[in-house]
Amino acid sequence: MLPTIALVGRPNVGKSSIFNRLTRSNDAIVWDMPGVTRDRQYGTGSYEGNEFFVIDTGGIDYEKKVFQDAIDQQIELAIMEADILLFVVDSNDGITIEDRTIADNLRKTDKPVHILVNKAENLEDEEASAEFFELGFAKVIAVSALHKHGIDEIFQTCFEKIKLPLAPEKTSDDSIKIAFLGRPNVGKSTLTNTLLNEERVVVSPIAGTTRDCISIPLEYKKDKYLLIDTAGIRRRSKVNAALEKISVIKSMQAIKEADVIILLLDIIDGISEQDLRIVGLILNTGAGLLIVCNKCDAIDDKTLKTNLDYIRFRLSFLESFVPIKCISAKTGKNVKPIFSYIKDIHKSRTIDLSTSQLNTLIYGATDNNPPPLGKFNRRINIRYAHIGGNKPLRIILHGKNLEDLSETYKRYLANYLREKLKLTGVILHIVIKHSE
Repeated sequence: MLPTIALVGRPNVGKSSIFNRLTRSNDAIVWDMPGVTRDRQYGTGSYEGNEFFVIDTGGIDYEKKVFQDAIDQQIELAIMEADILLFVVDSNDGITIEDRTIADNLRKTDKPVHILVNKAENLEDEEASAEFFELGFAKVIAVSALHKHGIDEIFQTCFEKIKLPLAPEKTSDDSIKIAFLGRPNVGKSTLTNTLLNEERVVVSPIAGTTRDCISIPLEYKKDKYLLIDTAGIRRRSKVNAALEKISVIKSMQAIKEADVIILLLDIIDGISEQDLRIVGLILNTGAGLLIVCNKCDAIDDKTLKTNLDYIRFRLSFLESFVPIKCISAKTGKNVKPIFSYIKDIHKSRTIDLSTSQLNTLIYGATDNNPPPLGKFNRRINIRYAHIGGNKPLRIILHGKNLEDLSETYKRYLANYLREKLKLTGVILHIVIKHSE
């Protein structure tokens, strides 16, 4: 698993600005997750080719919550997921009562803690840092998020202390990597075990690079798979019960590693707001997606249909290109076909399509339904197209007046290509180049 850095501190000290600086090199995947904790953001960054996660723990509401309770909750969540903690303070304010309270809590942890003295652009580093050594941490770094001062020192300090590998290990085989995501108690472990036991495969768990991450090799009908098990994720007992029970960091890591994600839903409980956010994140980062509704054996057919219709309604933005299947991991009902769906999705994600084949399809789409006139009745002419990447799958269009191409027509092209190419479980982006 990638190293994880958490930014902690009171509001308005510049945590979000530092967050943006730390994620500057990696087109950061930023996830605003009010359903997990108040205004937390998650992102990925890169330093000298090594990737890491960053958590911004901003947004404590002093007026609506007891201050100490709010601090304790934020710090507990950050500590739970982080490998190293960056305690951000404001050089202009000096040490405040709130800073001392946070420092007292951080000293109780077994995680490395470094102080970042932000807004130090008008001071010498020693002058900005001196007062904050009083808080009792060995490393104090003067920074200016506004002017990018001190950012390299943050990277160097963090990667000296973090003991985890700085980049995910690469697998040399051709296994299809499958990750199971979902809230606790939806049946991830049961489905994993059913898939393994169903085929009587002897497996040996491969310990992940860090906590709770286990990969299990499996072979089915001569195809190799690697099951990424995130089933051990659980909510800490002291965390507010209103918070979602899934670990966002673990989910992001699974999404980055996997070729195909199986998002498991409980057909009885339905779909949550966090499930919907995970769907969007999966599609936008290019992983294939299969949605599986579990526990279909626990309800009658009428209720099953009603609940499934509601789930399909909530997922209507998927436009039917992501399969939604019902199973019973407990009884094994409809479990075997999952391998077939996974293969189809993986094939769609790694499609090998030549430029000439793609342009034949594009011309067929425009002949079947020509683009409408653009602004001022300008004629839109799509001259040619090429694939611009497959994670996610991007089709780059070149031509004349393409800036006038409507979103409706882009969706038409995407659906046409998806149908002709038999793509399933993957998003397809239509990207235009400026007029030539």
